[in-house]
Amino acid sequence: MNKTRNNDTLWTTIKLILPMSFQYAINQLVMIIDNLMVGSLGEASISAISICGTYFWLNITFTTALSSGATVIISKLWGANEKHNIKKIMSFVFVVNLVISLLFFGLTTFFPSQIIRIYSDVESVVAPGVAYLSIIRFASLLNGITMLMVGLLQSVHSVNIGMYGSMISCVFNVFFNYVLIFGKFGFPAMGVEGAAIATLITRVIEFIVCTVYVFKFEKNIRFRISDFDPKIEISEIKELVDITMPIMLIEVLSNFASSMQTIITGHISEYYISANSIVHLSWMLTTFFTYGLRNAASILIGNAIGAKDLDRARRLCRGFLMTSIAVGACAAVVVQFVVPVISSFYNVSIETLDLAKLMSYAASANVLFLVPAHMALDGVFKVVENSRTVLILNCIGNWLLALPLGYLCAFVLHTNAAVIYFVLRSGNLFNAVSGTILLKKKGWI
Repeated sequence: MNKTRNNDTLWTTIKLILPMSFQYAINQLVMIIDNLMVGSLGEASISAISICGTYFWLNITFTTALSSGATVIISKLWGANEKHNIKKIMSFVFVVNLVISLLFFGLTTFFPSQIIRIYSDVESVVAPGVAYLSIIRFASLLNGITMLMVGLLQSVHSVNIGMYGSMISCVFNVFFNYVLIFGKFGFPAMGVEGAAIATLITRVIEFIVCTVYVFKFEKNIRFRISDFDPKIEISEIKELVDITMPIMLIEVLSNFASSMQTIITGHISEYYISANSIVHLSWMLTTFFTYGLRNAASILIGNAIGAKDLDRARRLCRGFLMTSIAVGACAAVVVQFVVPVISSFYNVSIETLDLAKLMSYAASANVLFLVPAHMALDGVFKVVENSRTVLILNCIGNWLLALPLGYLCAFVLHTNAAVIYFVLRSGNLFNAVSGTILLKKKGWI
């Protein structure tokens, strides 16, 4: 019986991990292709889009927090077979997410230049950054809803739409980027603005595909337009807030930490910004399996808790944590092969390429600890509603260690780029070690 259950669990895990990992890999591939095409336009364009991406990640942060909080509840409701309540929770978070996206849209509309200057005071970066923001802001209205739909469906084991949606968006994004950035098939060469328009078109298509799938073809939860009911009980709102607010605070603080990293590096040199963009894309591509792994852990552990099978939840935790350590080690090695390949496509200076090569060693060390850190904090602690632990560890790792030491290394000690890069992300080392230690204690669940 146990062997049969273990085989079923392994097969379920694989069916969850592979589509979600493939989805993430495609998304990263699209991001890389975007940057490679824009990279041919020069370092200012690379830096501008990198800064815009960091800013818009704030909007995505709120969506991620909502999705994470709702997923914790929905995965347990799925384990308890309460589909009606799942639909109500989904309806409510859709409305909340739309309000947040509208607020970001307004902020981006009225203060584009001020937003760019927060991250960098390099004048050659500001103009393309503002041009990119003025177009891509419309995509933010749809991207959040699409992400939310895909994330919530994952918690009920409906994972294929994310993969299919990413495949479709990849094809359209590459095509429209090629046409609009470089001016093909009779279109004018639009550079950075072309990249923004291509992304906007892709997000519209992705939204349409996901929406049609959810309301017409999805079979696990069968959410239909008639099921839309954002009116939930006060007790349900309180439960969602109790779970979501700590997660949202965690996500916002993590994003601010990322923004502070960009601000610190943005005032070092223009070469560092471009090199950081190359290295960041490289290690993001190598860690695609982490996304599926940690999400599968969150879903399956949540299902086990919803079914009140705590022993199974503990076994799953141990297995996923050991797997994450192995994945982190493999990804750290692969980074060294990916960075030179990615760098070869960029039209940048020798100084930028040299910096990227130097920073790649620090990136490998970062990835080694990043994967188990994400598994412990995002894959396990959040789903057992132990978000305070995640918040405390993130605050210590990022705000008390990584950022102060990074500022010290950059502007006081003037250390080399590799040291600055690793120190600014040393919170991953702290989170991986401390998270693993805490998970070895029996009281974490």
